[in-house]
Amino acid sequence: MKKGVLISVLIICIIVGSFFVIRAMNQAEDVALSDDFTSRFIDEDVETDEGFHYFESGNDKFSMWFPEGYILEGKPSYVSKESYETINLFKKADDDEQKLIKMTYYKGGDLGQVDGNLSLLISDYGFNDHYEVSNTDETHIYSGKSYVELIENRAKPKEPTDDTPANQYFALIKNQQTDQHVTVSYEIHCSVDCSSNVLMERSFFDSVVRSIRFQD
Repeated sequence: MKKGVLISVLIICIIVGSFFVIRAMNQAEDVALSDDFTSRFIDEDVETDEGFHYFESGNDKFSMWFPEGYILEGKPSYVSKESYETINLFKKADDDEQKLIKMTYYKGGDLGQVDGNLSLLISDYGFNDHYEVSNTDETHIYSGKSYVELIENRAKPKEPTDDTPANQYFALIKNQQTDQHVTVSYEIHCSVDCSSNVLMERSFFDSVVRSIRFQD
């Protein structure tokens, strides 16, 4: 009986150990960890869901899950101040698509800043002033999506359909207790067809947005 229990324990240990070894190997191969600039912001000791790394902003005002396969653009697009930080994440393009995430942190406190930034997001990435509201334990989230096409060299967002699925997403994430907030936009540029990944892209964006936490 004791021998059987010992064998069972050993099997469980091997399975658990193999999981962490495989995860470590996969992370070690990720460009986010091999890029000198991006890796400065990542803490590998903090656990996240598979496909992400734990990220802390340069001004220590917020954290989030940083997606594997992405790297940060350096200066001049990266700006970090006590009350403001802007970061661009991009995924190295393959033959079919290119992806870009733009994020800006605001300390808040300015009258009307939250409403103003939400209005700008909707104007640039939404359609018909449409957005949805949701919450986490610590944040309020205002988000939306659209399909954008170029008309006379100008981007024109419109309501996504089955034939023209969403290729850009936006969100404003606000601290429930303060006016601290982060604006996020996610752009997907496909040379062929983006429609096969609609559910996956929405889930991906929600994971990033809902992982944002403010450091009070």
